[in-house]
Amino acid sequence: MKFKKFFLSLLIFYVSVVAFAQTEVYYVVHLKGNITNTVTKKALKIGDKLNANDKIEYNPDLASAVVMSSQKGRFMLGKPAGQTASKTGTFLAYVRNTMMPVRSNGQLSTRGVEMEPVKNLKDVFGDLS
Repeated sequence: MKFKKFFLSLLIFYVSVVAFAQTEVYYVVHLKGNITNTVTKKALKIGDKLNANDKIEYNPDLASAVVMSSQKGRFMLGKPAGQTASKTGTFLAYVRNTMMPVRSNGQLSTRGVEMEPVKNLKDVFGDLS
């Protein structure tokens, strides 16, 4: 009887964890070339959503994309290590296998990444009295 209750509570816990687990969602923020999401059978465009389990098809010499996740940050979609191109010269891979982290967040920003610390607020705002 205790084993049944334990097993049932473990099963309920597992189902609730799996049901409420968030899937990784990435948004396309920069796109170069033609990349096709084989799940939706549509070409990617800026603002599209990608799941980590989606398969994409692209030519790594001509196409690249930068994707962003609110949880994991920015990534560049690139050629998976050790994979060879198909006869047409394209690659077919899962999104999660083609992601490479962007070296620094400053690469995609239009503003400088160096910030000088404020040592004296009077120099910044002036005398407020």
